[in-house]
Amino acid sequence: MTHGELKPITTLQIVATGKPVPWARAGLSGKRHFTRARPGEWKSLAGFLARAEMGGHPPLAGCMGLKVWAYFPVPQYWPAWKKVLALTDRIRPSGTPDMDNLTKIAKDSLNQIVWIDDAQVVEEKAEKYYSENPRVEIVVYVLDAHPSNITRNPDR
Repeated sequence: MTHGELKPITTLQIVATGKPVPWARAGLSGKRHFTRARPGEWKSLAGFLARAEMGGHPPLAGCMGLKVWAYFPVPQYWPAWKKVLALTDRIRPSGTPDMDNLTKIAKDSLNQIVWIDDAQVVEEKAEKYYSENPRVEIVVYVLDAHPSNITRNPDR
């Protein structure tokens, strides 16, 4: 590697602080579509953090893996015993938002920044927890696999 070359990326980690925000369908006002405020703000934050982590690299090609950990605040109105159970992972956030909406907004926010399109994600794991520090942790990793649109045998 010569001076000025970018080091290849194999793993990328992004931590977006604050309460996790799920993907939401665009709203409609008359004939105009709009992105709802909270998901739009969250996508902007995640995109900003991803650009910083990419360090000038173009979007990655190939097959990707994704891990998403969503940490929600413990409800203030819960009794102390229930808060303790939540903070020791003995109670998990099983209600809304759905996990698929949390991973969808994470994937959408990384399009054209970390990868070309979120269709490249072929492996995924997601979990929800309670925490005193609400956040979403995203890990993207490059898989040693070829995409289905491959046009040449890589073994020749």
